[in-house]
Amino acid sequence: MYIHGNIQGGTDDGQRDGWVFVVNKVICGWEFVVNKVICGWEFVVNKVICGWEFVVNKVICGWELVANKVICGWELVGEVAY
Repeated sequence: MYIHGNIQGGTDDGQRDGWVFVVNKVICGWEFVVNKVICGWEFVVNKVICGWEFVVNKVICGWELVANKVICGWELVGEVAY
């Protein structure tokens, strides 16, 4: 099953795009807000959560990746943490 959705938003091209889809009963999805507040997406592959998350208003940018039950990632805090 594959569900695709586009949402009108405030990106440069006037679109906010989001995808939510299920593959082999595994939910994979992207989610992001494009009004310079938060952008990110997360997905599950083979029961492993892999995700990126970042705020682009000069506050925090970073991602975290879980692979083989090992957390790998980096986090950059700008002017203000949240």
